[in-house]
Amino acid sequence: MSADVRSSMPAAGDQQHETEPQPKHGRRFLWILIAIVVLGAALLAGLLPHYNRDKVVNARAEQQKNALPIVEVQTVHIASSEQVLTLPGTVIPLRSAHIYARASGYLKARYVDLGDTVRRGQLLAIISAPDLDASVEQQTGAVQSRDNVLTAESNLRLQQATYTRVHTLVLHGILSQQDDDTALAAVESAQSNLQAMQNAVKGAQGALARTQALADFEQVRSPINGTITARNIEVGNLVSASGAAQGLVAVPGGSPTGWRAGRRIV
Repeated sequence: MSADVRSSMPAAGDQQHETEPQPKHGRRFLWILIAIVVLGAALLAGLLPHYNRDKVVNARAEQQKNALPIVEVQTVHIASSEQVLTLPGTVIPLRSAHIYARASGYLKARYVDLGDTVRRGQLLAIISAPDLDASVEQQTGAVQSRDNVLTAESNLRLQQATYTRVHTLVLHGILSQQDDDTALAAVESAQSNLQAMQNAVKGAQGALARTQALADFEQVRSPINGTITARNIEVGNLVSASGAAQGLVAVPGGSPTGWRAGRRIV
């Protein structure tokens, strides 16, 4: 009996040693199962949006496949031979008049602007030229002053009267021929002096006429009937009669070309 008990004891110990590793195998299986579940959830989370998107795309494609086509229709009618075509462009006049200053000074006033219709002789601007106005006044005074001419005429009459008396006395033998020649020379000198004074007055009148003509250019007037299409001068600007490119441009006619916006061209 005792021998059987001893012999059976080691068998029980061996059985204990064989059952100890079972908990370790259970935990490993649990971790593997958790990993499989997490991996499956990740795959499901990644594939589900793609599946839904493919489902929506397939449904939309199926809807478009079965949908009726949209066709635009138009009523047929006989077309007109006239066509309306709107095109941008620049209109350039065939003729134009550039109006520049003929008197040097400052622009005092301007009465027209771009697009204004002007007529021949219309006042466009006024130039202030004090120097030119002073010259006109000075030469006007020189022309109106006839003191030198009157003095020369008076001296001529006196010398003629003197020569008449001297010549009578010479004819009666009272005075010599030398006295007659001297009195005659004085008359001729007085005549020459009067002629010089008269010529000076005529020269002053000519200078006055020229200066007055220049002064008239202080009023800038239109030489033609037309429309103002350009302006490169303002009130207060210095203008010169030397031909500087400052002034106005007028195009002949009622408008630059007779066209207007939206006009029909056949």
